[in-house]
Amino acid sequence: MYSQVVHQLSTWERPLSRTQHPQRSGTVWHNKARKRWEAKVTIRAPEPIGWDDDGKVTKWKHHRRTVIAPTKQEAVSKAARLTRELALDLDSAAPLDMTVGQWFEIWIDEILPLADISDVTRRGYVQIARLYVLPHVGEVGLEDLAPAHVRRMMSTLQRKGRSANTIRQARAVLRRGLRVAEQEGHVNRNAAMLVDGIKVPRSEGETLDPTDARTLLKAVDEYEIGPLVAVLLLTGLRKGEALGLGWSSIDLDSSPATLTVRRALKRGDRDALYLDEPKTSGSRRTIHLPPLAVGVLRKHRAEQNQRRLAFGSEWGLGWPDDLVFTSTVGTPLGPNRCNRLVKAMTLAVLERELTPHRMRHSAASLLIAADVPLKTISDSLGHSSIRVTSDTYGHLFSPAKADAANAMQRILESDDERE
Repeated sequence: MYSQVVHQLSTWERPLSRTQHPQRSGTVWHNKARKRWEAKVTIRAPEPIGWDDDGKVTKWKHHRRTVIAPTKQEAVSKAARLTRELALDLDSAAPLDMTVGQWFEIWIDEILPLADISDVTRRGYVQIARLYVLPHVGEVGLEDLAPAHVRRMMSTLQRKGRSANTIRQARAVLRRGLRVAEQEGHVNRNAAMLVDGIKVPRSEGETLDPTDARTLLKAVDEYEIGPLVAVLLLTGLRKGEALGLGWSSIDLDSSPATLTVRRALKRGDRDALYLDEPKTSGSRRTIHLPPLAVGVLRKHRAEQNQRRLAFGSEWGLGWPDDLVFTSTVGTPLGPNRCNRLVKAMTLAVLERELTPHRMRHSAASLLIAADVPLKTISDSLGHSSIRVTSDTYGHLFSPAKADAANAMQRILESDDERE
């Protein structure tokens, strides 16, 4: 095996002839569809699989790996590096004949912890992989995984009554894990990317119109959860962002007053609560507060200070003492208790239960109704892109689309037609 690998290494490092086809030089080629360069490395495994009558080995098992890169030179370099590792008998990160399950254990233990995602998202990926992906394709050889296996996994989940969103997430996690395997040359293609995703029904949910929003805001002083409901409705914060909010992130004296999202309250293993970075880099943002929110927060801060003084030095029980929304002893307001209190308030005031997330959607719908630019709404909500905002709230833009059609008609109709 050593001599074969050394020979291949010398082949990789040999200068390419200018007379060769510009898009395909040996086993290096440009994939126009994927806009990348690919290089194929063939590796002969040490175990023989064929012998002649004299017992001499006639056939060795071969494995093929493909490395990818944005440029031709990088593809050649990556292929040479992979070959050199084999020649020096280095550990090439994963066994040759591994299954999908073996690769995902490597992905979960060594690669996923380095990804730029939150702990909550990481745990979600692991849970989805182990509950919905690996039971169906984990025993399949990584190099043998085909689109048919992915479709069978999705069909099986559907027959078992899993929701469309669960099936979508299973395919997405499989695709993400295989993407790294493809980048490292363990597979030639990402089988999950070759399978169409499942359609997930849109759940538009209920949002508050201006009349209901005004009614709810008038009742803020009557309920313990009132200030939080007002902030959710007036800013569009995520529940975790609001529950993790600190007074040091709010400036009520500036003009305009501002609120900066720097952290969020999250639930970890065994439902333990902790403060961490917000959902994405785009979630870190500064929001201008309307006067209504400023008034609610000023009053809430004064009342909280009175409770803090009455409770004494143990206020917060070790948690940061600048939390805006807390329990009666200064500890974070748990997400489940928050849900119950918000539902109870909306049921009493509006005669229907609404969740904290409905407050966020209502904030978006009110901004859209006020003709606020989509980019401004996206920034305020902390979405990663305008597309996310458009996809989530596109159904609310119908009146604006009608206005655009009427405006076009007015522009193009002749003066005689107007008369």
